[in-house]
Amino acid sequence: MRQSSVGASHMAILPIAVVVDVDPDWRIAGTSGTAYVGNLQWEGLRRGIPELLHRLEGFCDSQGTPIRFTWMLRSDNQMATVYGEPAHIADEFADFWASRVQAGDEIGWHPHTWRYSEAEQLWYQERSDEDWIRDCLVNGFQSLSRRFPVRVSKAGWTYHDNQTMRIVSDLGVKVDVSAIPGMSYRAVIPGTSLPLGEYDWSRSPQEPYHPRTDDYQLPGNGSALPILEVPNWTFPLGTTRRFLHRLRNRSWRDFANPAKKASLVGGAFRNPPYSVPFICYFHPEELLEPSWLFGMSEVVTNLKKLLVACNNRGLKSRFVVASDLYDSNGG
Repeated sequence: MRQSSVGASHMAILPIAVVVDVDPDWRIAGTSGTAYVGNLQWEGLRRGIPELLHRLEGFCDSQGTPIRFTWMLRSDNQMATVYGEPAHIADEFADFWASRVQAGDEIGWHPHTWRYSEAEQLWYQERSDEDWIRDCLVNGFQSLSRRFPVRVSKAGWTYHDNQTMRIVSDLGVKVDVSAIPGMSYRAVIPGTSLPLGEYDWSRSPQEPYHPRTDDYQLPGNGSALPILEVPNWTFPLGTTRRFLHRLRNRSWRDFANPAKKASLVGGAFRNPPYSVPFICYFHPEELLEPSWLFGMSEVVTNLKKLLVACNNRGLKSRFVVASDLYDSNGG
């Protein structure tokens, strides 16, 4: 994996950013289980998140600072089509977001390029119509930024290409936390040729970097965008999972999702980095109705393991919001 000079010095303090992709539910009981049919519910946000916040009351880093969250709100074409306003979720839960900002959290932007296919009667990932994508991103950003100052973004499906990275940077976003180093994925909606869930971060470094103007995955050397890409912490899979991923043509790495079973992501939370920020993320729906893969209690377990690991390594843990990393990493 290539290295970057930005943020690569030794840190006595490990910044920890817990990111929440505020997407609608689609895998829990009562929903379709297939996001592309457009059955949107928000029970993870309505029920799961308040319960998690209750369980994490008094949960602090090594300096006594309470846990902080970076909430990535959807604001895009799908939200506008379904609800009449790209940043609808900001208004529907306005009181909750105000309380979280008051508590020291941050509101960020999580745009998806869901586009509706009249021919197939379903939603898919638009990634080739540059004009449509530009309008989706610009309109989504402008809608959300009328409600909150938007300094941080996280792309839907973690998808970026050279165009989308430049658009987000030109909009004035300071920090992007989409990258999942060493990972890539390509798929289509069953029975169609329409893309869904594609991304490619196979060449990106683990260190924060300012992307090249002609290659979003690599640090620029004299020709870089002003936006700072701060990658999520990824880790190598164990032998069994690596074999299963190889059979499914999936990456041999995984990202740090605190809602995932500790037995699957323990390698991420028990082995934090020394010299780069620790970025992890989950979705509200993953807090509901414990499954073999996710559960609310896993968030508490994994984050506790992370703080213990920091202490054992002689690192001070520090909860931050994502935009805090801009100035501290050469922004």
